[in-house]
Amino acid sequence: MFLQLKITIVASKPPIWRRIVVSDELTLKQFHNVLQCAFNWTNTHLYEFNISGYSVDTDGGLGPDEQVEELHVDQVKLKEFPLEEKETFTYTYDYGDNWKHTIVVEKILEKGPKNPSCLDGKRNAPPEDCGGIWGYEDLTNRLKVKKLNKDEKQWFDGYDPELFDKVAINEDLSDPDVINEEGFF
Repeated sequence: MFLQLKITIVASKPPIWRRIVVSDELTLKQFHNVLQCAFNWTNTHLYEFNISGYSVDTDGGLGPDEQVEELHVDQVKLKEFPLEEKETFTYTYDYGDNWKHTIVVEKILEKGPKNPSCLDGKRNAPPEDCGGIWGYEDLTNRLKVKKLNKDEKQWFDGYDPELFDKVAINEDLSDPDVINEEGFF
């Protein structure tokens, strides 16, 4: 089966979101890698999924009854959770910046693309390590009025908060090595 999902960064205004289709055969680790591509993150921070009553991170999982479960992101697959259309779950990336994403199961499909695919989206993902949603809002406001300091000008040179490049995202998603990448965690 395949899942059509809409992923939105919580508290982003206007919303920063992606619509993707993935196989439910993906492990949570592979799904994390898909999300890293979709939002152009660098895969250098810890992450957690809260899905179907489970909290699963790189160290394992906590079940609905708050008992530690033998769930590992590199072994448990999306299909092992009883996901239904319109159900929501969350993905949090980088516990410092706390990028929380709401994921909505829009459709469950019998057929889908060979590789994960980005169908649509809006706005560029925030730059890594910019201070969470509040730091990002401050950054975009200062970008508008060109009030960046010297280091910020170098770091964010050419950054366009409105840019959404579906072609580049799908190019990355078409590479199986990217989806199976070990990354930092």
